Amino acid sequence: MLKMIAFDFDGTLAPTIPMVIDVFRRSVAPYVEHELTKQAIVQTFGLNEVGMVKAVAGQRWPVALAAFYQEYARAHLRVSAPYPGIVTLLELLQQQGVALALIT
Repeated sequence: MLKMIAFDFDGTLAPTIPMVIDVFRRSVAPYVEHELTKQAIVQTFGLNEVGMVKAVAGQRWPVALAAFYQEYARAHLRVSAPYPGIVTLLELLQQQGVALALIT
């Protein structure tokens, strides 16, 4: 029997991946010395935000990371809804006594 399920937020519970790519490009690009293409950004996925920014910003990563977090928080205010069926799924799991966690 399932006791707990942990979900990632971006791209799992809500359609945020295009927003994440846009935010990353706009906030981190001023701190890198090359073009930040969509492919270059997507290649950093799997790392946490610190790792993602370090992978492209080098020594300037602390200021780039601060810019990313600031823009990321603002952009999430525009995320209006989860994927269809997600709320129903979470409610069903909760009714079944499954502990839910958000990892992001």
